Amino acid sequence: MKKVLIRFRHGLGDAVQLTIVLKHIQQQRKNWLVDVESLVGKHSCFHGLCNASYRTKRDKVNAKAYDKVYNLWWHDPDTTIRFDCPATKVTKSLVQELGLEPDPELYTYSVPIPRESNILAQEYLEKLPQKKGFVSIHYQGNTSSSRKNIPEHITKAVTRSVIAAGYVVIVMDWDGRSTLPNTKTIFRPGKKEKIWGNTGTGDASTIAALIQKSALFIGIDSGPLHVAGATTTKSLGVWLRHHPIHYFDLSENVKHLLPNNAQKNMRSNNKPKMKAYFEANYRYRYYGNLEKVLVQETKRALGLDNDACDDYTPEEFDGCGPIVLHKQWLGLGTKPNSTIVLDQDISS
Repeated sequence: MKKVLIRFRHGLGDAVQLTIVLKHIQQQRKNWLVDVESLVGKHSCFHGLCNASYRTKRDKVNAKAYDKVYNLWWHDPDTTIRFDCPATKVTKSLVQELGLEPDPELYTYSVPIPRESNILAQEYLEKLPQKKGFVSIHYQGNTSSSRKNIPEHITKAVTRSVIAAGYVVIVMDWDGRSTLPNTKTIFRPGKKEKIWGNTGTGDASTIAALIQKSALFIGIDSGPLHVAGATTTKSLGVWLRHHPIHYFDLSENVKHLLPNNAQKNMRSNNKPKMKAYFEANYRYRYYGNLEKVLVQETKRALGLDNDACDDYTPEEFDGCGPIVLHKQWLGLGTKPNSTIVLDQDISS
C-alpha cells in the first residue's frame, strides 16, 4: 500500500471539486492510502473519500511518513484538454498532476452531512420564523467579484418575491457585507454563530445541511454553489462573466443561468464543440434580462409559476438558443440528462 498525502490550500469551491479527484483515485489507484490536508471548514468535504482529513495549522501532519506528497496548486485551465468532460480544474489536475484518466461518470460532487452538522443546521433554523420554508442565497463572493456577484438590486427583487410567497431568506454572508439581512424576513448565520463551531468561517458539511433543508438555493460561482451541487435541493447558479463549463462540474439539481453571449467566456479552440458538450450535459437557460429571468426561475423552482417564460418578450429570445426544459424539473421523469428542447419560434 502506497501512503499518499494531498496538501490542498484552496477555498471551498475548489475543495468541493477535489472530491471528484478523490473519487478518481479510489477507482484508479486502489493501492493508494490517501490523507488530505486542507483549510479549516473545507476539510469536512473529504470524509469518506480518504483515509484521514487533516486541518492546516490545526492538526500535526508528518510529511516524511508518506511515500508521496502532492501539493496541488490549482489554476484555471489555459487550454481545452478534452471535450468529453467538463473543462474545469478537475480535468487539468487529473491529467497533468496525477496522471489519471478522467471518467465523466465520476464528475459529481460529494459533501457528507454527518449527524452533528445536521443538528447544528436544524438548531439554527429553529431560531428563525417558521413559515413556508427557507430559501438560501449566496450572491457575493471573495474573488473576481465584478465577474461573479449578483447586483444587490437584483437580489432584492428576488428576495421580495420569495418573502411575498411566505418563505424566509437566509443570506450566506460570513463577512457581514450584505445590507439585506433585517432579522425579520432575511437572516444570515454570522461567523460567530454556534452553527460554525467557533471556527470563524463556514463549514462545508454544515453548509450542505443548511442547503439540504432549504426549498431552494441561489448562488454565484463560489463555494456554496458547489456545495449545493452535492445536495438534492433545487439550485440556481447565476453566471455573469464566467462560464460553468470551466468552473462547475456535473449536477442534476443545479440549473445554470447564463447571459446570451456566454459562449464568449469559453476558453477553447473549438467553442462549438465545447458548447455542444455543455448543452448536452448541463441544465441551463440563457438570459437577456437577468433580473427578470432570475425572478421567473425562482418562482418556477418554488412552484409559484408554472410557466417561467409567460411574460418573456420576443426580443429576449433573440440569440439565446433553445429553451431546455428538463424532465425531472417538469415531473416527467428522472433519467439523467433527458430533456425537452423547444425551438425559439415554438416557445415564443
